[in-house]
Amino acid sequence: MEAVAGGLLLEHGPGLRDPCETPARRSWWYKREDLTASAQQFLRQIAFRQIHKVHSLQYMAHCPLRT
Repeated sequence: MEAVAGGLLLEHGPGLRDPCETPARRSWWYKREDLTASAQQFLRQIAFRQIHKVHSLQYMAHCPLRT
């Protein structure tokens, strides 16, 4: 998730560039940007302990651990 959020899929990012891609096939570029933005949002939610939103689960209150 961190690698995708860091721009691995972006053309001018740290990822690999496809030299055969023509300007007419740039619709994939928008999908790459959307994937990167979604990964960044998911990473923020995970960092702020909202992973239930990433997985679309109902929030459960903290339960103390049994010993």
